[in-house]
Amino acid sequence: MFHQVLRAGIAAGLIAGIVATALQSGIVIPLIEAAETYEAGAGNPGLVAHRHGGPTHTHAFGSAPHEHDGHAFILTNGGHGRAAADPAPPDGERGHSRAATPSNAGHGPGHADGAGADAADHHHGEAWAPEDGIERIAWTAASNVATAIGFALLLGAIFAWRGGATWRQGLVWGGAGFVVFFANPALGLHPEIPGAFAAELSDRQLWWLFAVVCSGIGAGLLLLARKAVVKGAGAVLLAVPHLAGAPHPGATGGLAPQALADQFVIATAVTNGVFWLILGLAMAVAFSRFAQR
Repeated sequence: MFHQVLRAGIAAGLIAGIVATALQSGIVIPLIEAAETYEAGAGNPGLVAHRHGGPTHTHAFGSAPHEHDGHAFILTNGGHGRAAADPAPPDGERGHSRAATPSNAGHGPGHADGAGADAADHHHGEAWAPEDGIERIAWTAASNVATAIGFALLLGAIFAWRGGATWRQGLVWGGAGFVVFFANPALGLHPEIPGAFAAELSDRQLWWLFAVVCSGIGAGLLLLARKAVVKGAGAVLLAVPHLAGAPHPGATGGLAPQALADQFVIATAVTNGVFWLILGLAMAVAFSRFAQR
């Protein structure tokens, strides 16, 4: 049975990962690239690309919140993310871009390296990042496929435990994966576009993990339990992370326009929804076929 699950997981992961990459290339990555112009200061004449730490944000496929620190290439959530960064920031300055304008008052002390024309980009070294275009898409696809295979194997373990799955059940379990790893956590921590203000990274990662655990157990009880009381307990578990409250920064917003951030939330939700439905469907079909051999 292990070999059947493995083969089915690889096949389903390839399909879902490639579809997700196509969707990201069309509707997610263009928004990220647009936000990066604001993050680097190109979209705001008063913004200096002198950064301490980098804004933190989350993207597709339910990965925990992460940071752009240097020209980091984020593989698991859309495969992207560049940001100029300084070395280790002093306390209280993580996650804030410094601007020479008063519009950032309340988000951290603003400063510029010099005045007027001398307030140019100030970088302290760069890490490797793939080039835009084919290289960036290729690394995105590789990461998406690897992530999809991992999630497919998780679904495969559930199908093996239940003795199989129809294509309808595959869609149901794919939808459950969407709720557990993206939708329910995203209600507390919205997907964040580059340059968005965010709370401390470790706090958001812990809350995201807490939300996923509660969501996973809650969704399992709703789908598998027979008694109404137990199903009700599952519904309560879905709400527990939000009752506890997700960590948020003292100031809202970010460097990019709010309209761009809103489009990013919608694009990542659509991409995730399609990804999980295709993954559940493909895994159920592949599992059924490989199990017959």
